[in-house]
Amino acid sequence: MHIHPASDGECYTLDVPLRTWIEVPGGKSFFQVIEFKENFMEFGPALKIAYHKPGEAPVFFWIFKNYPNFDAGRKGEYIFSFIDYQVTYYTGLSVTKDPGVWVVWMGCGLMALGFILALFMSHQTVWVKIEPVKDRLRVKIAGKTHKNAVSFERRFKQLWEAIKEEIK
Repeated sequence: MHIHPASDGECYTLDVPLRTWIEVPGGKSFFQVIEFKENFMEFGPALKIAYHKPGEAPVFFWIFKNYPNFDAGRKGEYIFSFIDYQVTYYTGLSVTKDPGVWVVWMGCGLMALGFILALFMSHQTVWVKIEPVKDRLRVKIAGKTHKNAVSFERRFKQLWEAIKEEIK
């Protein structure tokens, strides 16, 4: 990156990292490269610059590698030119150990078992009440189900018939 005063001063060439405030040579202002785009709006490589003079709000602007004099149109105190860039490629590997993962899998298994029991098991209840009435016994049978009422009715009738056979 080249930086030179708009009033024809000495030109400075700097290697500038991303997101680091750098003092402008020969001045009391600072700048930072905020963002890099490899092809900004079909103009080619570009840098977004934040220029800050103490006591003033930062000014944000773009400079382009393919148009080195583009920043002169900004009419700022300094003219910034984007000369070249170097991209560093890297890769990463993340290795983790989670000692509590077995608890999660146990909970998942129990939840799946609960779903199977709730969805595929029929909940049925049968009540039998035997009470003396004079010299005889009275047998009352009642039942209920939440699912598959037809099958429950058939089994309930079989139970009633079996009890009647035992009583005779």
